[in-house]
Amino acid sequence: MAGKKVQKNRVALSGMKKKMASLKKYLPVFEKQRAALNRMLQDEETIYHKLAIERQKLLDSIDPWIALFNDVEVDVSEFIRLKAVNISKENIFGTTVPCFDSVEFDEFQIDFHFYPFWIEEGIAAVKNVVETDARLRVSKERMDAIRRGYEQANQKVNLFDKKLIPETEEAIREIKTALDAQGVAAIVIAKSAKKLQERKSAA
Repeated sequence: MAGKKVQKNRVALSGMKKKMASLKKYLPVFEKQRAALNRMLQDEETIYHKLAIERQKLLDSIDPWIALFNDVEVDVSEFIRLKAVNISKENIFGTTVPCFDSVEFDEFQIDFHFYPFWIEEGIAAVKNVVETDARLRVSKERMDAIRRGYEQANQKVNLFDKKLIPETEEAIREIKTALDAQGVAAIVIAKSAKKLQERKSAA
């Protein structure tokens, strides 16, 4: 193993074999995690693009309402104001990912003695745009979080597959080669000792 001297004995060999078994056990887990996060990222990218298209359509659809509001000199904020964007969290393979729940508005009474009835419908159209904006922002945050999780999983796969497992395999080969050499040397020494003993006995 690079940068680390490997002990050449049976205890070290047993330890390396256990390490290899552990590495091969967890590598498929990280590979599945990476694949799952990649699918999730692709799905979320599709959702984001659909929301972006929907948002543009909504913006186009409220242009007539904006013109009507301007005609009667109505400030939409007099009747509606964004109060909160409610977001929950979910844990995906150790990565915290936001989830859009809802939007809340502060709404104010409309006096239809002074304002036309269509204002209520116009305000509903504006609310749709605001909610879609919120969904779009959360979808972007989800993509960013999932992408970070994917990159972390990918780093683990590469670490195991390209560094830890090859290094451990090499260490096992080195130890086995050293043990084989030690075994051969022991046989040679034993045979030499036996011949020496036989010669002494013959003399």
